[in-house]
Amino acid sequence: MKFNIVKGIDIKILDEELLKFPITEEQYPYIFMNENTARELVAKTIVEGCLHDITIKDKRTLTTYQGNKVFIDNTKAFGEVELR
Repeated sequence: MKFNIVKGIDIKILDEELLKFPITEEQYPYIFMNENTARELVAKTIVEGCLHDITIKDKRTLTTYQGNKVFIDNTKAFGEVELR
């Protein structure tokens, strides 16, 4: 399932898709996004003071979001996210 969270970065869209995925696919997803999307997601989460469960490696690389493993895939456009 692919979708785009560009509108700035709309965390609500990502969170909604993460809630739906286990119901429709009967498994928790891996998240694929490009490096710039991941950086923007981290920045927005910190700036807005959202209480999201994120793990950052090396002070800049997003490795998990809401308990789901994040993979960097720079073939994706900024804001494009894929759940698998």
